[in-house]
Amino acid sequence: MRHFAFAPAAGGAELLGVSWLVCVRIQHMKIIQPQTIASYLGEQLDAAYYASHLNSFKLKRLTAEAEKLFNTPEAYMGYVTLGALAVFDDNLTDDEKLSAAEKKFDIARQCPHDAYVVDAFLFNSLVRLHRREQAYALAERLFSLAGDMPERLYACFNRSLFTGQLNLMGRITDRLEKLGKDVKKERETFMALSALGVAEEHLKGLLVEAGRVMKQFNLFHSADRIDTDDNIAYLTLLAIPDSDPEAVADCDIAISRAKVRYALEHGLDLSKLVIGCELAGANL
Repeated sequence: MRHFAFAPAAGGAELLGVSWLVCVRIQHMKIIQPQTIASYLGEQLDAAYYASHLNSFKLKRLTAEAEKLFNTPEAYMGYVTLGALAVFDDNLTDDEKLSAAEKKFDIARQCPHDAYVVDAFLFNSLVRLHRREQAYALAERLFSLAGDMPERLYACFNRSLFTGQLNLMGRITDRLEKLGKDVKKERETFMALSALGVAEEHLKGLLVEAGRVMKQFNLFHSADRIDTDDNIAYLTLLAIPDSDPEAVADCDIAISRAKVRYALEHGLDLSKLVIGCELAGANL
């Protein structure tokens, strides 16, 4: 059995191709430079995507650090941080969280900024909220912004797997291959999903349904794992490590049932695809 794991949000900033944010800590430093604060915030956001909840103290502290970047050359990262933190505000509905996040990201774009970084954190916000349908155009835009930077392209592949955009997955793999990069696991993942005979629209639809089920169980997406065995593909959505194991187990069953319902509703043969949910980092 072949096994590959991909994380569009887990690993946060680093796996989204912005690892330059995560390089310096601010501890034990008397003079804090804007770049250092931005790096610290990137590191904290990276960790936040593995947490089910951020307490009010943590939110206030990171907000205060972000505001220190206003009127500095790193101002856009201050607003990006505030946007990213909006989806962790338990006092807001999901629609309110996304609206608040988008407003801050819009302000970030009015500052000198790296468009890829801003959009990457917006994508992370959509991942957190299970908003795959709103992420399709953004995934395409991030691919265009990634250029020929391998780290960003690998992150784009992970995003296309999260959304189920097979065509985009293939184009990203082709570009990485032209750059002389190792794409063995990406190519095999793309081929395994393509061999299912399931149209992209239905793969996307299945993942949307799976995301809705995870949402119902109050679980947050960490990564995707692909296993293949003969002609069967096992697509597993991994919940963040601190999730309730019982909720994950119940979610796994519910996702399997959702797949059956989807197949019946659309007249599909999905016998070669097994889709479910597991706890990230679990030793099974």
